[in-house]
Amino acid sequence: MTARIDPTSVAPGEPATLTLTAASDAQTGRGQGYLIRATAEALTASAAAVLDVVDADFALKPDRTEASVAEGGSTRVRIDTRQLFGTPETITLSASALRPGLSARFEPPEIVAGGSAYLTVSSIGGSAPANATIAVRADAASVSHSALIRLRALDSPPAEVSWPDEALAMRAQTGSGCGCSAADASWDTMILLGLLVTLRRRPTWWRRTRSRSRGAPPSTASP
Repeated sequence: MTARIDPTSVAPGEPATLTLTAASDAQTGRGQGYLIRATAEALTASAAAVLDVVDADFALKPDRTEASVAEGGSTRVRIDTRQLFGTPETITLSASALRPGLSARFEPPEIVAGGSAYLTVSSIGGSAPANATIAVRADAASVSHSALIRLRALDSPPAEVSWPDEALAMRAQTGSGCGCSAADASWDTMILLGLLVTLRRRPTWWRRTRSRSRGAPPSTASP
């Protein structure tokens, strides 16, 4: 292992970057400790840190970082992984920081790096709705990663109504026997078809009025 700090000298409050490089024959292992020391005149400060030297790694990413769930309902989030280098390892998924009234389930609970799983979060009926943050942890033999998902509580389940255009079909027939139909029609076609049927099926009183207006003038009575 080699370490490089850039720049090597800074003023108080200024940052520096530490770069750690592992040789191809470096010993792998998790939790290898190292120490950073800073000296200013007669003062010395130090900080300890832990380094994982691995020969395989992966990335963890939920398909969304925010989800909503209502009392007695559930929500589902896809958890994606991507192999960064090395041989893909088996990953075990778990969830923590669950508030009372919430439960979490992974399908499947174990995947190989590069695969995906689904996290289902359920709210137990009778529990008071409250926002929460769920920590998703992915553990492999070489390395572990985690991601946070913010959960928003709903007072009642959301509702969504959809009616695809391809499912629309209509047939109408006038009193004179004229038939009209519209299969796989859009809403605009449906409205025009309904207007056509309405115009052809005029009410009886409307036809009588038209007949009187077009008939002969009324005869006058003889004295």
